[in-house]
Amino acid sequence: MARAVAAAVRIPLIVDGDTGFGGILNIRRAVQELEDAGVAALSLEDNDGHKKNSFYDGVERQLLAPRDMQAKIRAAKAAQRSSDFVVIARTEALIAGQPVDEALDRAKAYRDAGADLLLIHSRQWSLLQRVADRWDGSAPLAVIPTQFMDTPRSQLVASGFRVVIYAHQAVLAAVLTMKKMLAALREESVVDDMRLSMSTFEDVQQLVDVAAHLEFERRFLPVSNGGSLEVQSQRKSVSSFALK
Repeated sequence: MARAVAAAVRIPLIVDGDTGFGGILNIRRAVQELEDAGVAALSLEDNDGHKKNSFYDGVERQLLAPRDMQAKIRAAKAAQRSSDFVVIARTEALIAGQPVDEALDRAKAYRDAGADLLLIHSRQWSLLQRVADRWDGSAPLAVIPTQFMDTPRSQLVASGFRVVIYAHQAVLAAVLTMKKMLAALREESVVDDMRLSMSTFEDVQQLVDVAAHLEFERRFLPVSNGGSLEVQSQRKSVSSFALK
């Protein structure tokens, strides 16, 4: 999936690697395969065990010991072959109910292990403000404002965050629109009142570059008297070469 997305966009792609897909060797393989796929960055987090969404209620969370997370970061950095590849270290300390001091200590430890970018996850903007106020700026900070999405990006940047990851906003908007559309179809079998929330079919065709695909196909479709234009051209070139 990462390869497919990277091939479809012209901007850097970040992959959420959760806890690293396993042990040290899994991390090495993940980094190298993601690099080969055209991915720009991999995020690794310090949750221990199986991945648990940060916003699930009533989940007891265990975090890796900082030294174990450092080992993962060092392995990821050692595995990369391009100096442009970015390793993001994400701590769930605030999500797990740990104090700001613990989040800062982990961020510093992960920076020392070689992380290029630090992501201190939180449900509360007030806690992250305290983190940013005390951060020494020795490595850039990232933020995921899912639970405080009303906070303006300008405020996030002014507080010291250099990367803002809108991880859920587009999905949440899409789910709501699809539910409204399906309800309209079920109840009225019409969608006139939903058109303002819909893309046109032409928009979708442009998004996936249908015109370019059709033009490529046209070059090879059979035409009268001897095959496609492309094949005819190739035959002429070969014939000219053979005659010479």
